[in-house]
Amino acid sequence: MKFFLTYGTHHFLKTIYEKHQAKYDIYLLDSKESSMLIVEKKGRSLFQSGKAYRIDYTDGHFQNATFAVINNIPVPQEKADVFRFEAKKRAELIKRQAGCLAIRVLIPVKKSDSFIILSMWDSSGDFRRFQASSEYDHLKVESTSNPQQLFTGTAYEKTYSVYREELNA
Repeated sequence: MKFFLTYGTHHFLKTIYEKHQAKYDIYLLDSKESSMLIVEKKGRSLFQSGKAYRIDYTDGHFQNATFAVINNIPVPQEKADVFRFEAKKRAELIKRQAGCLAIRVLIPVKKSDSFIILSMWDSSGDFRRFQASSEYDHLKVESTSNPQQLFTGTAYEKTYSVYREELNA
């Protein structure tokens, strides 16, 4: 199974979403700055442009999520195994949080792309409560090595609302 994503305007991506939603579990994510389509599937991407990932860790389902958090983490190839071990530990901790419906650790197919940790939430409030918790602080210090030393650039986090046709009708 692979994970594919592409970026664009909400209007443009919505046409792709509507074309494929009956056949695939495809999700349209919106932020203030941009929109993104994501899909997990076997075989080739549905998108003409975008990024491809291998799924390294998976837990849960996206179906009822209304909020998504994407952590983009640039990791040099020689540190990938260490990062994958740390990312799986963090993913297991995140998945245990109230309101976390699904989590994925994604390995880029192209070596130049960042790793991604994607979490899908019941609501933005559930994620905000997690951010305010001691478990969230624990993620920053619980490590056998300093995760910052693994990065080749700046890691960043983006949040998105999950487009729900039934909420936008």
